[in-house]
Amino acid sequence: VAPDVSIISAAGIKCEMLAAALWKYTRSYSDTTSGLACDMNLELGQAMRASSAPGLTVLRQLLNFLANKSLISRNQPLLESCLKLAASFSTPSGPSGPSIGPSMSVREDWVQLQLVDMLVSSSLSLGQRFDAGLRRTVTEYLFPLASRDAGIHWRVAQLCTMYGRPNFASSREEIKAMSQLLSDGKCEGWGYGWWADLAKAYVPIVREKRYLLELYRTSALGRRF
Repeated sequence: VAPDVSIISAAGIKCEMLAAALWKYTRSYSDTTSGLACDMNLELGQAMRASSAPGLTVLRQLLNFLANKSLISRNQPLLESCLKLAASFSTPSGPSGPSIGPSMSVREDWVQLQLVDMLVSSSLSLGQRFDAGLRRTVTEYLFPLASRDAGIHWRVAQLCTMYGRPNFASSREEIKAMSQLLSDGKCEGWGYGWWADLAKAYVPIVREKRYLLELYRTSALGRRF
């Protein structure tokens, strides 16, 4: 049954723009060579910018679904397109606590947290099919968020359990990822110190690999736990 267009319009969503974006997503989903992913970004971005605040929230949740669907189907070009658009509409909700680095820690809003949870859960569920290209796309989106939000840092640390799998990634990739997170990841925020939680997440990952264990021991987190 087709949705009632009047209900969608009442939410402040431009139905024609949304319909065009979803049509292009469907085409891009079935044909990764179509080049329509960028066009989908344009159409959906226009619809999001033209929406009221409630409508924008709805469309951001829709975008989360599209990004997650692209990840599960391992459609990297479309995933990149969705995450690029999601990043442009990210709306941190303000300070959440002291920062370990030079900038103030912020707390991302609940729509962003939903997307983070989707990406981490779906990435882990892919197992060995979570290939190097998908890992690059997902981590390039998540790691900067982990440097701003301690709760996201903890969730991303759970994603890094993938590096405990035998013959899953190169040592270079592992070192680069762990160095970035241990150096830049927020450890305090949301009115809470995440040090112990993060240590519990990282120790099982690093203890079997000497080169990662050394990185951990010399980090601010490792010096505490």
